[in-house]
Amino acid sequence: MITENFLPSWTIDPQTILSGSLNTMNGTFRLDFSSPDIRYGGIHFLQNGINLNGDAQTLSMDVNAGRVNLADSSYILGLNLSSKTSNNHISYLLRLADNDTLHNRGKFKGSFDFYSASHFDMHFDSSQIIIQNQPWSLDPENKITFDSSAITIHHLNFSNRGEAIKIEGVIGDSISQNLAIEFSSFKLDNLNPFLHQSNLVLGGVIDGNAYLSNVRKNAQMETDLHITDLSVNSDTLGCCCHHFEIQFRAKNCCSEYWSHQRFG
Repeated sequence: MITENFLPSWTIDPQTILSGSLNTMNGTFRLDFSSPDIRYGGIHFLQNGINLNGDAQTLSMDVNAGRVNLADSSYILGLNLSSKTSNNHISYLLRLADNDTLHNRGKFKGSFDFYSASHFDMHFDSSQIIIQNQPWSLDPENKITFDSSAITIHHLNFSNRGEAIKIEGVIGDSISQNLAIEFSSFKLDNLNPFLHQSNLVLGGVIDGNAYLSNVRKNAQMETDLHITDLSVNSDTLGCCCHHFEIQFRAKNCCSEYWSHQRFG
């Protein structure tokens, strides 16, 4: 009844348990939540637990899910988020499929700093990203700034043995606010773990740039990419030079694009 009235997009298993305690002598509290099954849209959380405890100065939270089934039938085997909040600062540790036996896994440690309700910074202090058993590093100078008018991304750069993806720029309402994504010797087979449900297997190496602008209104995207030894499902297509422009019109849900590609 509660979820139907207040959380209509959520489905929570009837075996869910919520308990807690409050100590009025020292101003501390504790809240424990456990549920075998929670669904939100096409996302399915299994074996879930949330623990909250705090006082007038700090709040600590620990969130666990044994498995997260995603809408496209892929899944994350284990999710854990731990955080501590104090004095407009949140420190966190996010672990995704954090098991050495898994080929794809991640661990992110970082923080949020709040300057107002609509202005705050997010930073990854350290990370461990493993894709197909290959470690990727994250630029320590990374920072994402959120405010009421835009999201500004600095040095969100991922690299692995000469491969790199660099993300820099602004997501906002103006066509002059651009988000740039630069690919350097990036192997397309890094995407295959995320495409396995589509029966699509990619190969090749991509270099070049993609630009996004006016994302919040009528998004526009332009790419200038070069793909070497492109293959799809083991069929080799060769090299591709691709210039692509597309504009999305939010009101009538249509798009306009211009594309040029050359294989050789």
